[in-house]
Amino acid sequence: MTVAGTGFAVGDVANTELWIDGKKQQTVDVQASSATFEVIDVLTTSSSDIKFYTAEGLPTGEIASQSFTPALVSVSPQTGSSGGTLLTVRGVGFGTATADVNLYHAASNQNICSIVEVTAYGTFTCQTIAVTIASADDLKLVIGTT
Repeated sequence: MTVAGTGFAVGDVANTELWIDGKKQQTVDVQASSATFEVIDVLTTSSSDIKFYTAEGLPTGEIASQSFTPALVSVSPQTGSSGGTLLTVRGVGFGTATADVNLYHAASNQNICSIVEVTAYGTFTCQTIAVTIASADDLKLVIGTT
């Protein structure tokens, strides 16, 4: 995530902070007109609880809200039983308070997780229904229904 503005202290990653949902994000780079962050923890797919700090104090203006686009990163294990499997799913754009996260299987046109537990930012476990999945490429991370 990049915050644009003016007067940032170039290279001051130690004193340039972005907080979302009360969680400090990782500062990657600071230039005179932008600060770049890696979003490492949020509660849901959008937030209006955003705070931005620099060594000089609070910037002028505000970051009113931010939405995060959910995306699938990995699923493990790669193989399972025909009756259903407990998967660990890693992704981005969702947090521990995100409701209705699931995996959508394009070939069968359905969400495949019968039980979901979001365990951390970007991680959830999924007990799958009985379904045959030819490739992980057939899966898509979804929030809510498709």
